[in-house]
Amino acid sequence: MSTTLNAYMNFLRLPFSFSQTEVNATEAATQQATQQAEQATQQATEAATQQVKQLAKQAAQQATEAATEQVKQLAKQATQQATEAATEQVKQLTEHAAQQATKAATQEVKQLAEHLTQQAIEAATEQVKQLAEHAAQQATKAATQEVKQLAKQAAQQATEAATEQVKQLAEHAAQQATKAAGTQAQRQREQT
Repeated sequence: MSTTLNAYMNFLRLPFSFSQTEVNATEAATQQATQQAEQATQQATEAATQQVKQLAKQAAQQATEAATEQVKQLAKQATQQATEAATEQVKQLTEHAAQQATKAATQEVKQLAEHLTQQAIEAATEQVKQLAEHAAQQATKAATQEVKQLAKQAAQQATEAATEQVKQLAEHAAQQATKAAGTQAQRQREQT
């Protein structure tokens, strides 16, 4: 009787033991699946975070490069415009200064040339008068035709000599005036 009862009790315990084992297996499987899911979620999060970081870094780098290139182009364009404006202004100022210097030098050259020409003419005229008076005096003293011819020839030679000397004096005066004007123009350009 006792053996039969024990066997019956054991028979009754079998479903309970099986159910407990199944519950334990289910809990273990659930815990393992949860751990695997958490691990997979963490790995996916890390991978996604890394990818987002790389994409953000790449986007920031591309934006920085694009902005740098745009700044370079704008700076280059602004520099070119400023250089062109400055060059144009320098050209205008230089032309204006050169024009003023040329006017001043031309006026000074004219005055020097007029002064030197006047002095040369006065000196040549005085010399011609003296030569003419001397030739006339010699011609007056001579009464013969030969003396008259000599006096005429002497007067002609004196006139030619005086004319040549006037030319030389005038050329020398013009040359000195040109040199003086060139020196004055150079000084004005150096001062400008």
